[in-house]
Amino acid sequence: MIAMKKSLYGYCALGALLCVLRTVDLALFTDLESGLCTAGPVWVRYLVLAAVVGAGALLGRRRACGTAQLSRRHPALAVLAFAAALAYGAAALAGAAALLAGPAGIAALVQPVLSVLCALWFFRIGRSWLADGSYAPPTRSLAFAAAGSAVFYWGVLAGFLQNSSSWHRLTPTTAIWQQLAALLFLAALTRVLYLPEEPESKHFGSTALAAFALCLCWELPQAAALWLAGQRTGAEGLAGIGMCAVGLLAAGCALAANSPESKETV
Repeated sequence: MIAMKKSLYGYCALGALLCVLRTVDLALFTDLESGLCTAGPVWVRYLVLAAVVGAGALLGRRRACGTAQLSRRHPALAVLAFAAALAYGAAALAGAAALLAGPAGIAALVQPVLSVLCALWFFRIGRSWLADGSYAPPTRSLAFAAAGSAVFYWGVLAGFLQNSSSWHRLTPTTAIWQQLAALLFLAALTRVLYLPEEPESKHFGSTALAAFALCLCWELPQAAALWLAGQRTGAEGLAGIGMCAVGLLAAGCALAANSPESKETV
């Protein structure tokens, strides 16, 4: 367990390196307006990202996670869940304010509703990690979990419908992968929270680390760069913060599931 914990810290350091490399790439070698690379082949970026995500998937499958740790009181994880709830709640308010400002399309109508459901879902997760006494799932029905994750399904669909992207436009292309990574992580987390006697083991670790790399390490520098450039403000900018919060929560869950108190083995 101690060796696995050290490996996870090492992977967090690798994620931090990815964050730094992406920051340099955005600052010096990327046209933020078009998303096109101005120097070097685009496949190198994909290769680096794939290598980091693949390393996380392999690390997560080295041994079973002690996911029972996630179905008990865990204040630190609750704080991360509340941070995600706050970000998506703020995105919903910003989207609603934009609707009041003038006419909007179907995407602008759907996004605030799904963001509210997502915020409520993360809030219920956080509240379950703060509860004293015997553990109880965040809600009685899995339908709420599905509704709370719907914003990421919509993100995948919107990524194909709204962006005339190609492989050469890195940001909109990888945005779809980020939504998928968040979906897979939340699906695995939902199973852990509702079926604590059936731990998700290796699959959970892989999805959590992939979400950490894509949703936090890859998203944080580009969210900051696009916000500073004035290209991602309002609801879209807050949703980017929410994506980073999901990645941070994924890292926290991976570390908690491999804590010394965890007793599950392969």
